[in-house]
Amino acid sequence: MRGYYLNVNTIIKISRQLKNQGRDVVFTHGCFDLMHAGHLHLLQASKKLGEVLVVGVESDERIRKYKNPNGPIINENERIQLLIGNRAVDFVFLIKGKMPWADSYYLDLYKKINPMFITYGNTFGYKKRLETRKAKLKGINFVLIDELPLDIGSTSKIINKVLNLPKNR
Repeated sequence: MRGYYLNVNTIIKISRQLKNQGRDVVFTHGCFDLMHAGHLHLLQASKKLGEVLVVGVESDERIRKYKNPNGPIINENERIQLLIGNRAVDFVFLIKGKMPWADSYYLDLYKKINPMFITYGNTFGYKKRLETRKAKLKGINFVLIDELPLDIGSTSKIINKVLNLPKNR
């Protein structure tokens, strides 16, 4: 069961069915722009925690509105293809819509998917809010995947490096 792109409602149904079968579902989400070693490490380490890895990928619209008006570099369709082609990933869905990057949206999504684990990396922007989320989500374990140093695998650092290359290169 690997490499399927589905809508969020189907993901929720599948996740519930898998949980009812006693299977461990792991969930992670993010932009996944300019895939790099940090993304790969997050996906592989997440998969090791359970049997099924579900990945939510932020839409182009959401990235431009809430994170970077000039982003993403790689469009959502290509980012989805890269994720479903990764051996660690079982299911991918697009996180879309104009809702803010609010805790209430993600809390609701986490409750509906109801995974055994939710993983996040060193560069996850809302680490400080996790304590609130943890308190409201009994039975879901949050796992920081932090084995790589912070300087490895940052889309922002890759972009800055490219922008600062000498022009006569």
